[in-house]
Amino acid sequence: MNKQTGIWIDTKQAIIVYLEKDGQQVKKIHSEIEKKVRVPGEGKWFSRMGQQFFNFDRKKKAHVQRDSLSFYQDIQQEIIGADELVLFGPANKKLELEKYLKEHGIPESVIKGVKTADSMTDNQVAAWVRNFFNR
Repeated sequence: MNKQTGIWIDTKQAIIVYLEKDGQQVKKIHSEIEKKVRVPGEGKWFSRMGQQFFNFDRKKKAHVQRDSLSFYQDIQQEIIGADELVLFGPANKKLELEKYLKEHGIPESVIKGVKTADSMTDNQVAAWVRNFFNR
């Protein structure tokens, strides 16, 4: 039997559902992504030092990218050995995760779908994954 796995993802957490012969297993991974990062020394949206202006957007984006990369690495460690994978969720994180997985050794043939889905409870996520794989 194939190892079928579904991942519901947004910026706060990922819910991973493993379908097994005798049932299912659900695991949550919480992210450390902070959307509203305050950089020390930041006052306004820019800072002036002499004749130079500094914009803190780059630092904020770097923080979010670093945290996202760590989040994706944690997810990849959990899905090693999956034969079939479906990614779904309400935000763009599912697309970013798909890109990350393809760049880091998960074959395209393993990813069976990337779907948009609303926020769900754990049980709804598990039912959605079972329905996707027709179980």
